[in-house]
Amino acid sequence: MIHIQDVHAGYDNTNVITDMSFTVNKGEFVGILGPNGSGKSTLLKLLDGTLQPTKGTIRLEGTLLPEINRKVLAQQMAALPQLHSYSFSHTVEQTVSVGRYPYLSGLLKQGTEHDRLKVQEAMQQTGVDSMKERPISSLSGGEQQRVFLAQALAQEPSLLLLDEPTNHLDYSYQQQLMDTLKKWSIEEELTIISTFHDINLASLYCDRILLMENGKLVKFDVPERVVEESTLRSVFQSTMKVQQHGFTNVPQVALLPPHFHSLNGFDNAQSITKENTSMMMQLHSPIKCFTAAPVGGGIGWYNQFVLLQQYIDTNDAEDVIHSWFRNQGWIASQSVGMTSQATTEDGILPLTTYQEHSVHVTTVPYQRKANGDVIGGEAWVFVDGELTDEGFIAAISEIRLGQQIALEQLGVNAAEAPLSSVLIGATMRSEATFSPSLLSSIRESVSKCYKLHTEGNEE
Repeated sequence: MIHIQDVHAGYDNTNVITDMSFTVNKGEFVGILGPNGSGKSTLLKLLDGTLQPTKGTIRLEGTLLPEINRKVLAQQMAALPQLHSYSFSHTVEQTVSVGRYPYLSGLLKQGTEHDRLKVQEAMQQTGVDSMKERPISSLSGGEQQRVFLAQALAQEPSLLLLDEPTNHLDYSYQQQLMDTLKKWSIEEELTIISTFHDINLASLYCDRILLMENGKLVKFDVPERVVEESTLRSVFQSTMKVQQHGFTNVPQVALLPPHFHSLNGFDNAQSITKENTSMMMQLHSPIKCFTAAPVGGGIGWYNQFVLLQQYIDTNDAEDVIHSWFRNQGWIASQSVGMTSQATTEDGILPLTTYQEHSVHVTTVPYQRKANGDVIGGEAWVFVDGELTDEGFIAAISEIRLGQQIALEQLGVNAAEAPLSSVLIGATMRSEATFSPSLLSSIRESVSKCYKLHTEGNEE
């Protein structure tokens, strides 16, 4: 479709683009990313022919760009620049109609019925047909952006160049616009090249991403190979965390300001309350948790935790916990709720806590009423440190193993013990990081916490 080979370009004898080479295929949706001043907008000017390279070649469908007649080029390519303020009084329909200019012929350049239909179609596709009689100067920035996109679409181009098209658009229109562009790319084989500031948006919608720095190409590949933590940190000089989108394998970026590291932690930030039918823990700041709790299960950030220490049928657990949250004034989205697995034949012992270095453990064992032996229990483990996703999973296994070791040393057949609820939380500070020694500390701390009951050393 379009091929750039060894291109250099700039202004006033100073190159802004250096040694740029890449190819975009028909029907591809390509996003251009890079810091301010990296040359993104300059690259678009090269592609639309408004800026000529000082060295190298640009070919569209095999033909050198300067050799293509401007009217023919306008039928093949449409460009939507960054939005600026407009004071002229053309209506929306008149503005969109400008997109048909490359197809007009004759002395008076009058449009045909086909041209009018294409203008109407473009306005409908971008949702501006209801305002076609309004002056464009009366529209909001987001509405103007959609009008100029309709103008570009009215050209019926095979290549669409966009410069930060989602600027001035709220989230609803951002998604609507990007969904529409992606649909055209797939169904109409429209080739789209667009600059973005939003890395996540580009990663979600683009087939490939071209990453620039100081006028040079850093990477040009699928999002999974470009949106990579070390690369982005180097190019943008920012602290970022890259993780997969919650519902697909697309990488997404989260900024990580330094002050967040000082907000999390256990130092003088926790309270543990034991009542007749519940055990609660509250932290000043949320921490990242992994659990199979009825409420708050999975991975999330929470600062309030409750264990309802009474036998509750599993089918009713979620409703009972939410009712308890409402009575306590807790916000469900910030809270984890568990129920004890003890049966009506079991008694629940007082909670026990144990802390060693960066690992804090709270357990609530329960005993068989008939003989008073400890037969199981719930365990919450909090790490003042950073755990990877695999670290959370491994920690759950270590908690289970710690419970099993403790119960077997107490003479309990772990296989016959009630299945307990476990939770692992981490402050995500770098005080302690995922390692075999940390996992060993978790296992040993859980085991010691259970033993404290039989030794009478509750802490």
